[in-house]
Amino acid sequence: MTEAPRFLPVHVVTDVSAVAPEPIEIALPNGRVVRVRPGFDPATLERVLALAAEETPC
Repeated sequence: MTEAPRFLPVHVVTDVSAVAPEPIEIALPNGRVVRVRPGFDPATLERVLALAAEETPC
């Protein structure tokens, strides 16, 4: 007797290495915009945001 074919679940995923991820943009209340690419260092981003959030004298 021949067994019926069995089907297994398949999960299709996109090859992320072929896609250049877009940076996220953080708009600050003072009008400055910080663009961050994937893989950023969170501690560095925190320091950059603190500096960018400072008001500069006119």
